[in-house]
Amino acid sequence: MTTQWPMALMMLALPVSAQAAADCPTQLTDLQQRLAGFQQQQQQLAADHAQLLATQQQLVADQQALQKLQQQAAKCQQLCGQLHNKVKLKRKRYQQQNAAYDKANQQFEQDKQVQNQRRQDYQQALDGFNAQCNAAAELTPQ
Repeated sequence: MTTQWPMALMMLALPVSAQAAADCPTQLTDLQQRLAGFQQQQQQLAADHAQLLATQQQLVADQQALQKLQQQAAKCQQLCGQLHNKVKLKRKRYQQQNAAYDKANQQFEQDKQVQNQRRQDYQQALDGFNAQCNAAAELTPQ
């Protein structure tokens, strides 16, 4: 790359020593190597930047998936809560029904005992009546 110096600057230029002139190719090579290094760094930075963008896109996708899972988890918790409440209500209803059945069964057993007692009383009365009839029949001439 060449630069056109204004004339006034050319007049001010100091004479260059022979050693400085001899060092120019070395300095040029060094500058070219440094430039190549900077270009490599720039390419690496561009590759890193592309990788970071890809990672960022993946993070956004992962975050969206996480939000969806969190929404599903919240819905599951809500459904579990509803199901738990239904189970509690059914359990309470079954307990009430069982209590009613137990009470009815208890009443049935009491009624059964009363009926058994009545049956025994009637049987005793019948046995007594039969005994009286038999005694009267024996006393009566035929």
